[in-house]
Amino acid sequence: MLHSLPDLEDALPIATAGFTQSAGFEQALRALGQSVARIDGQLFITRRFPILGPVGYCAKPAHIPASILSGASPRGMAHVLINAATPAQGAALARAGFLRLAKPRHSLSVPLTQNTAEMVARLHPKWRAARKTALQRGAVARIRPFYTPRDGWLLAAEAAQRKRNHYDGIALALLAEIGRSKTQKLLYICEGVSRQAALLFSLSGHEAAYHIGWRSADCPYGSHQMLLFAAMEYAAKRAQHFDLGLSEADSPGLARFKRGTGATLLPLGGT
Repeated sequence: MLHSLPDLEDALPIATAGFTQSAGFEQALRALGQSVARIDGQLFITRRFPILGPVGYCAKPAHIPASILSGASPRGMAHVLINAATPAQGAALARAGFLRLAKPRHSLSVPLTQNTAEMVARLHPKWRAARKTALQRGAVARIRPFYTPRDGWLLAAEAAQRKRNHYDGIALALLAEIGRSKTQKLLYICEGVSRQAALLFSLSGHEAAYHIGWRSADCPYGSHQMLLFAAMEYAAKRAQHFDLGLSEADSPGLARFKRGTGATLLPLGGT
């Protein structure tokens, strides 16, 4: 796997760990029976596959562990898969002799600031008008830590929505496990008072991440725009950007909705 020793500068941290590297994510995986380990602070999930044997998987690390770049084989892992968080990480892995199995995809990311007017100015005009309509109607967003025994209705509603619209997403069992403890402050629910729309997002380090967006069939116009912007305002108190997920995974309508936030397209580093 190793062709030459890469520059160790490429192993230095580039960002604060996001959702898939957070302690809450790790705890939920362990509770669900997954085999996980930390290597140089980065979370690896190990699964055994026929012929391949045990494969370690690391999603969007804050940095690539120097031991991985130097060719060391982590204990208990016959192979390693890494979803690189940036093109620089992908290039470092390529120089270390890793083979690229999937070309880099793109994430949609909204830069956050506590200057609300600045974030409003970045919104697409139609998106801005939809949010304004909801506010003029008196719509209000409530944001609180997600607690499964109280807020599990959103997961049930999302499951029904996925079945109806034929799409997939983050494992709901994982979100439910993260939300079982009142002391866990990783997931947040943002809902309208009338409970006709809601979304679920996480806050970890300097990153916020969008996970679920649900609305009822009779959801008033602009409700989801109002809720997502409220989540962005809330996240801006702690986070520097709001990750809206992979652009390639979205339907055209959902992609337009996300781009309406003023999100920028960021290249990832490939697998």
